[in-house]
Amino acid sequence: MLAVSIVRHFFGHQWYLTMFSKTPPGRGLTASCASTTRSGAVGESKTSRLLDFAENLFNLQNIDGFDDRVNQMHADSMIESTFAEFDFARFLYIHDIDFKFVVPCGVAGKDYDYRIRYADGREVCADAKCRLEGTQMRAETIVNALKKARSNNLPHDEPGAVFVKVPASWLEDEAMRRGIARRSARSSATRSALCLS
Repeated sequence: MLAVSIVRHFFGHQWYLTMFSKTPPGRGLTASCASTTRSGAVGESKTSRLLDFAENLFNLQNIDGFDDRVNQMHADSMIESTFAEFDFARFLYIHDIDFKFVVPCGVAGKDYDYRIRYADGREVCADAKCRLEGTQMRAETIVNALKKARSNNLPHDEPGAVFVKVPASWLEDEAMRRGIARRSARSSATRSALCLS
């Protein structure tokens, strides 16, 4: 399968086996993606995630900062969050929005994930957050992610955007969607935008 070859090219054979073929330890990407050979809806979902991931790697490989994200994904604690960063990068890429990955520096106000440049020359700093399957479904979880990104990651003197990846079940719940929108709007500064996926 071409997708397997692409993932192995960027991450190596052992990483691929650990993340996609062996029994998962039950966390992050490994819990979501392992055993692509299973039949039924679970196997199809995992195969779909592998295909999406390989497509992202192939399409994004020439974006500035891509290699840093691949290296970051090798760190066990960064797997799911980096996977989310690749997902949001795909969103920018397919909408033909010019961007680059920003290398993490650990400095408050400079530790965001993307630098986006719009066609009119405006630039926006953007950060990606991820909430894992199994996280308690609460609108406050999203608001806290937004606040953390604004206070710790995004610069205070530039426009910012926050992408938050949440489990699909959260967005299927209408009360949850309303709660997220209401609480985010109340806590957001006018210079920030929120995008949920």
